[in-house]
Amino acid sequence: MKKSITQRLGILGKPILLLLMAALFWPAQASATHCIDTLDFEFTIDNNTRIVKFESIVSSDAKALKWDFGDGSTSSAANVKHKFDSAGYQKVCLTAYGYDSINKTRCSTTVCKRFKIIDCNQLKADFSITTSDLSAKFEAKSNSKTVVYGWTFGDKSTARGQAVKHTYDKEGGYKVCLIAKDTVTGCITRVCKGVKVVDACNLKVDFEWKAEGLSIKAVGKSNSKNAVYGWTLGDGNSERGDEVKHTYAKEGKYTICFVAKDTVTGCVARKCVDIKVEKPCRLKAYFEFAQDGNDFKFRAKASDTSARFIWNFGDGQTATGATTKHSYKKPGVYEVCVTVYSKNATATNAGCRVKVCKKVVVKRDCDLKADFKYKTDGQKIAVKGESNESGVLYFWSWGDGTSSTGQTAKHKYKKEGVYEVCLIVFNPKTKCKVCVCKRVKIEKPCKLRAKMKYTISDNKVKFKARSNSKNVVYGWSFGDGDYQRGNPVRHAYNKPGVYKVTLTAKDTVTGCVVTISKRLIINPNARKKTAIIPGAGQTQSAATAQTMNVQDLETPDADWSAMAYPVPSNSQVDFTADKNLTSVKVFTAGGSEVLSGDLTTNENLDITTLPTGYYFAHLTAADGSVKIVKFVKSE
Repeated sequence: MKKSITQRLGILGKPILLLLMAALFWPAQASATHCIDTLDFEFTIDNNTRIVKFESIVSSDAKALKWDFGDGSTSSAANVKHKFDSAGYQKVCLTAYGYDSINKTRCSTTVCKRFKIIDCNQLKADFSITTSDLSAKFEAKSNSKTVVYGWTFGDKSTARGQAVKHTYDKEGGYKVCLIAKDTVTGCITRVCKGVKVVDACNLKVDFEWKAEGLSIKAVGKSNSKNAVYGWTLGDGNSERGDEVKHTYAKEGKYTICFVAKDTVTGCVARKCVDIKVEKPCRLKAYFEFAQDGNDFKFRAKASDTSARFIWNFGDGQTATGATTKHSYKKPGVYEVCVTVYSKNATATNAGCRVKVCKKVVVKRDCDLKADFKYKTDGQKIAVKGESNESGVLYFWSWGDGTSSTGQTAKHKYKKEGVYEVCLIVFNPKTKCKVCVCKRVKIEKPCKLRAKMKYTISDNKVKFKARSNSKNVVYGWSFGDGDYQRGNPVRHAYNKPGVYKVTLTAKDTVTGCVVTISKRLIINPNARKKTAIIPGAGQTQSAATAQTMNVQDLETPDADWSAMAYPVPSNSQVDFTADKNLTSVKVFTAGGSEVLSGDLTTNENLDITTLPTGYYFAHLTAADGSVKIVKFVKSE
């Protein structure tokens, strides 16, 4: 029989064979490797939130870290918190990346750990309630033997333990909560229930007391007619009855209690109050003062010549001493009080004290008043100041960085806009000054001019407008409630009558607006038509089909212009004109007067009460002439 190699080698066969096999499978050029010196991590589990806090323990040769939480989430921070979606076993791996200094290659080392997150939803707790009058007994139970219990009773009281008893101060409904915590897993569960307690006794007591020196007087009462009463006075003495008088041997703090017992039900109720009694204070004090405008002198006196005085002037300022001075910064009514302390008063002992108060009146020294009127003409403004005192100085601020002096002044702005014009009036004698400001709108002069022609044929009229600008849009109001835009336009009246036709021309570049109004007589059965010129007192005849030029129908107010802005208006409409305006009357398209106002001081009108629509404002100037402008009231 043939022997194997190992059999033929005998005892030395096996070691030799192992050496041969190692030579076959060992790498031809073996070398040592080195990556990360230290890699580990620690973790802390919060089973209630399923949040785990991880802290890495890694040497400085690690260039980067990567956490793999096993749920698809990763992180590269050294220390990290992670919330797992569910409880149970979790496997977390930490990989550190470094550099193999021996093999001159990048390398990595990984450490993994497995742990379990307890499902805190498995922790169950409950409790039972037993009530007796105002008291309640609570007993808890849980499915865990390692649980501790805490209670909140709904009246800001708390307790610990599995079985607890609590007495409420008054009847009512309360929310009681049990908090159960497993000391092993850290899981917490909370159960809340409502409890209602009833005061079977329902005996209520109260009392009032008054101290005078070392003596007190107290009067008690209850809601029962069958009650008997008693008192404990805090110094070892007691009394019976609903009223008590007592004098203490020495001053100090005492607790007095009023006790009532219902002789029918046996119910007992008690009320206690802490009081303080002091020796009678026979200190007397008063003060007097002298006033000179805002300046006061105060002098106080007391029956105790060694008394101390502390003043409070009612404006946040204080002082000490029997006599003092004080000046008020602004007018008003102030209550001045002096508190007088006896000579035995110290930092810890208030001693005997008395407080005396009086009211003082500080009048306004400055009764200076001022106002001003202004008139604008394009980019020019003229102002005139007014004051209720003579010998005053006037200073003007135009709102564009420039200023002037004098009761009257003029100024020209470099550009249009809204400026705040302020007048400062100063009286050198009284040193009083007052400031009045008004917002003024400055606009470029409107040089827009417009004309209209119209042709009447029975009840139909053709209107055509002309102006001195190429950037004009036209709007027409035909006096019968209808409106139209464009140029020329045609309109047919439904019935005969006198109609006021208004043309509004607006320059779309400069914003200038010109309004022209004419009155037409529509009478299809007449041979001739008559156009009435407002305010002229005369008529002009025309053929049934006739063309009339606006220049032939100039109204008395054609030598001055006016406008209303903004367009449209919401709550207020402002007017500007070449002349000083005195009043305004507002008419509807149908000719009904709906509003009027005075324009002598402010050239604007409040239109908040008007419904939306078109309106015509009849502006009266100081010379009696009238100008009609149209405005639109919007929402």
